[in-house]
Amino acid sequence: MANPMQGWSGDSNQIMYVAGNRDLGQSGGEVVHLRDLSTGEDREIYHARGATECTWAVQQPKVFCSDRGETMDVLSIALDSGEIARLGTLKAPAIILYPSRDDRALYMFRTDPAGEMLRWEIATGRETTLDRFPSAAVELVSQDERWLVRWTNQNIAIRPTAGGDWKPLVSLSKDVFTGHVNFTADGNWLLYHDLDSTGKHSLFRVATAGGQPELLGDFPTNSLSGSLEISPDGSKVIVSAAESETGYELWSLENFVPPAPKP
Repeated sequence: MANPMQGWSGDSNQIMYVAGNRDLGQSGGEVVHLRDLSTGEDREIYHARGATECTWAVQQPKVFCSDRGETMDVLSIALDSGEIARLGTLKAPAIILYPSRDDRALYMFRTDPAGEMLRWEIATGRETTLDRFPSAAVELVSQDERWLVRWTNQNIAIRPTAGGDWKPLVSLSKDVFTGHVNFTADGNWLLYHDLDSTGKHSLFRVATAGGQPELLGDFPTNSLSGSLEISPDGSKVIVSAAESETGYELWSLENFVPPAPKP
């Protein structure tokens, strides 16, 4: 099973995820699902020809998805009617992260042969490279479009999306190279998976403005592979983690934000 590449709806009530066709006993490519967390309803919205990942639109009731076969097509899928519209084809495959706040562009990254963070304009198909990074690093853009974060197995650094110098945020425990790093929707905090002072796998946060990291609680798994998505209202986290025996699992984390200090 591949990484389900989970993502939150704008109202923080649904998640979208990808299931591999072999897990479903189906032929063809991966299948995109919507799951309502309050009711447990789960439905398929798209059966891709190959690998895919999707992200929720911000201003419209639709999702943006990739479909990678011999080429990489970018699609939009209307959630009310199911209408699928082809938006364009990329010159080289990339991973979709998030849309711009006005839904006019998509942020993506490539990792072959080296890392490249880019912005793809939907109307024109124009690509703008925001940054290039070494193969030993990973980068991510914040959903509010203010920040890029880069991390390795040694540290996490941040810089404005528009450019500038990289600023170190935190040092990581030795050889903890995890996929579980992401911003809150407002871009003010970065959550990440690391080891605490006793060597226990834990969830931390650090302010993007800088400062000391805060321990939020235990991490549900020792696996470093996967991804982490924070709900837009900041109250929940969905973690995907690769386990050697069972493949990828999805974990829901709640009540992890420390209470506000008393006046």
